[in-house]
Amino acid sequence: MKKVLSLALVTFIVIITLVAAIRIANEKKPISTYSPSFLLKGSHEILPSSYELFYQINQEDNVEGYQTELNQYDYEGSTLYLNDGQTVTYDLHILEEGEYEIGFDYITLNDSIVPIEITILINGENQLDRNLIIDKYWVKNDKEKRFDRNNNQVLPQQTHYEAWMTNFFKDLDTLEDENIKFHLDKGINQIEIKAVNETILLGNVYVVKNKMVKTYDEYRNKLPEKNNELITIEAEDVSYKNDVGIIMGVTRDPNVSPSSSNYNLLNHLPDYSFSQHGSEVSYHFEVDHSGYYNISLKYQQRKKVHSNIFLDIKIDNEFPFKELNNYCINPASSWTNTVIGNQFGGYQIYLEEGLHTLTIQNDVSNYQEDYKSLQQISEEINDLTLKIRKITGNQNDPYREWDLEKYIPNIKDILSDWENEIAETIQSIKRMNPQEKSNYEIKNLQSALRKIKELKSDVDKIPNKMTLLSEGSNSIAQTLTLVSNYIIDQPISIDKIYIHGSKAELPKAKHNFLYNTYLKYEGIIATFFKKGEIENQEEINVWVNRPRQIVNIMQQMVDTTFTKETGIKVNLSVMPDEQKLILANAASTQPDVALGISNWIPYELAIRGASVDLRQFEGFGELLNNFQSGAILPYVLDDGVYGLPETQDFQLTLYRKDIMESLNLEIPETYEEIKYILPTLQRYGMNFFLPLSSAGGLKPYAATSPFIYQYSGDFYSSDGLNSTINTEESYKALKMMTDLYTIYSLPQQAPSFYEYFRNGKLPIGVANFSEYKKLLFASPELAGKWNIALHPGVENENGDIDRWATGSAQSVVMFKKSYKQLESWEFIKWWMSKETQVDFMHTLQSVLGSEYLWNTANVEAFKELPIPDEHKEVILQQWQHLREVPRVPGGYMVEREVSNIWNKVVFDGVNLRLAIDDATLTINRELRRKQKEFGYIEGDKVVNKYIVPTIEQVESWKVKPKYNE
Repeated sequence: MKKVLSLALVTFIVIITLVAAIRIANEKKPISTYSPSFLLKGSHEILPSSYELFYQINQEDNVEGYQTELNQYDYEGSTLYLNDGQTVTYDLHILEEGEYEIGFDYITLNDSIVPIEITILINGENQLDRNLIIDKYWVKNDKEKRFDRNNNQVLPQQTHYEAWMTNFFKDLDTLEDENIKFHLDKGINQIEIKAVNETILLGNVYVVKNKMVKTYDEYRNKLPEKNNELITIEAEDVSYKNDVGIIMGVTRDPNVSPSSSNYNLLNHLPDYSFSQHGSEVSYHFEVDHSGYYNISLKYQQRKKVHSNIFLDIKIDNEFPFKELNNYCINPASSWTNTVIGNQFGGYQIYLEEGLHTLTIQNDVSNYQEDYKSLQQISEEINDLTLKIRKITGNQNDPYREWDLEKYIPNIKDILSDWENEIAETIQSIKRMNPQEKSNYEIKNLQSALRKIKELKSDVDKIPNKMTLLSEGSNSIAQTLTLVSNYIIDQPISIDKIYIHGSKAELPKAKHNFLYNTYLKYEGIIATFFKKGEIENQEEINVWVNRPRQIVNIMQQMVDTTFTKETGIKVNLSVMPDEQKLILANAASTQPDVALGISNWIPYELAIRGASVDLRQFEGFGELLNNFQSGAILPYVLDDGVYGLPETQDFQLTLYRKDIMESLNLEIPETYEEIKYILPTLQRYGMNFFLPLSSAGGLKPYAATSPFIYQYSGDFYSSDGLNSTINTEESYKALKMMTDLYTIYSLPQQAPSFYEYFRNGKLPIGVANFSEYKKLLFASPELAGKWNIALHPGVENENGDIDRWATGSAQSVVMFKKSYKQLESWEFIKWWMSKETQVDFMHTLQSVLGSEYLWNTANVEAFKELPIPDEHKEVILQQWQHLREVPRVPGGYMVEREVSNIWNKVVFDGVNLRLAIDDATLTINRELRRKQKEFGYIEGDKVVNKYIVPTIEQVESWKVKPKYNE
């Protein structure tokens, strides 16, 4: 009997395997066209009926000094180009004083992912004290789906939605549900609209009041007729969206459609890209017969399994009834169909025959009061922390007793208020999420309550419990920040949207267990049918020193753009170890091109004859215009350039606005001004940070060269044979570099500036792009409390401040043994172009998240980086002072000995001049030895003079692009 059962089981498995294999072998490649609904172009959308129009300004009647044009982009009326930096003014007679909403028709004109900012002044006053953001809508730029070399579908390119839209402003930062209102006086009011950072085309301007949207009972004035119509919309086929970061997702889940055992398909709207407040997707669909329809979603919400999600659902740009505003979606850990409705059934929505638009927006405004409350408590914790630090001087002595109520009499009342507000927030969250199980937010808020009670039980011990209050990852402040950011994150995945009659039968959301098991088994069988990668001699081989997921994105871009346009095939591989490139070249196993390598490697390859001088190629001079000249210096050998910067770092002053303002301290521009603020900082147990404090035993050029160059010194002579650190200028630089530690007590060791910056012990300092990103994305509790400024420098004889600093990052190099140098150069030009760098910047953030900022070295592309404009302006200004240290044979000894000077003076108390003299002897000996090794010196005679490159030399190689007249 057992043998029979075993034989039957084996037979069953064999049959299933054969069926799966046949299905896989016969599976066709994915369809390459999009559904027709996606390709529809937008037209002017009239003002929604939910607005009561009080005033409409037509451009030709009300604008003086501006040229207006008719029928631009099929607009029914006059339009006006409002250029970047321009302001247009309208005079409007208001009959009744009150609060009004202001909106306008507009169309965006370029593909920049930087949000469009405008300023609105009413009678010369900015009533909101900030700029406003206009939504830029995006569509797929491809008429056909794109696939990589393995027939996996890749993300489409995106472009701005060339359609007229009507904009009214919402304050997404405060989670306000209603549009922003402006106060207008009775009589003549002057309205000024200024384009801050981008040109837009304006149509009519509207001054309105929002009418009350009717309820569902008021909307449904008669019993609808039942029908069995079914319109299916694939959620990934978005017609347009308001955020370039909203992307389609891939899942092999057999319950999602379309699905494949062989290929990766973009087949749903994933939760990781549709979770932020205000994120919006729209779908065009066509109704064949007028009538009443339900809306259903096939969705999954598994990241916040005990929390509801709230969505706004609009038809043709407005709510049919108010129940669709902040509609509640229950959590679902697996794919589920839900009909949009109430306890009595699905909402019946009347749709006329023809084209319609369904819009779904992520809406967190229900949590507005909770969010505000937690943010307010966080602000108060920060204020209390600063007060305590001023009292204690930031000294945490466990044996010292404090009478804190003497200095802060209401401290117990403050703690009690926090208790009450957090308790109210817990109840509010419970009302919106009536699931039986307690969710993440509630558990963490209850933990914060317990900590507040502990502090309140003995307030005099708070100075010794600052880690409980505000410092560290487990503090009350950090907990509240995490919760406040968690409650406004609403991840939801959507597979399908159904527009259907009440009698229609929806497809099941999930297959049965047996069929799912079979499909998963088929997926396993499919792995045996995949072809392995075979090296193609016609391909350019590129090694990339980056993680696999980033290399995959790069490969997809290459396959679908560069190869498609040029016919040149490129194979990208993850580089195992960049330091083995020299060995790979010696063994003739090197690639054609290497990307993402440290900026010292191209020089080391070049001086050994292993890399290519890029100056020989056509278009090099034009390509060089994309980079700061000071960034090219490490790649120069003799008269050639053997690499290019791919990414660019920077060094800037980062500072806590709240702390510096509370201490009435100005942001220092020079080292002398740093010395001036140090007594105040140190009085309260704080200090100033320089990168020297975080470097280990070896202080790199990035930490030491700013001092040398700002004091007009240098590291070596023009022929690279002698060190010049013993000149008077360099001596002054090294003296300041060491005095700041030996006399003015900067911290000699500070392993993590980021952590000390967060807890306020180092409220100001010089840091790089990595620290900047952490503050931007990983420190929500500091939002609005910090800023950046230029690198401190030295005032020169002309009264200007020299702010020279490095910007070392990653680079690209081509190998001399490559037989495909011309093709490789075409690839490098394409990769480093503004268009490609911007596209990669978009795609990287779309796929991996907003925190994946691509700090491209292409200056024009960097201007498109989605960071605050005021920060970008400072960074670009600092880049004008970018100066890398040129490479010379034996240059590593200069870096090492300058570091040793600092270590000897600061740690060992050695006299500075003696330390410099010793270092100079050691350096000169090594420089001469290395020049002999590489053939610049024979015996004691210079046979081939080495030339240390300069910024002026690099500038002379640039060729301004020619434009066709």
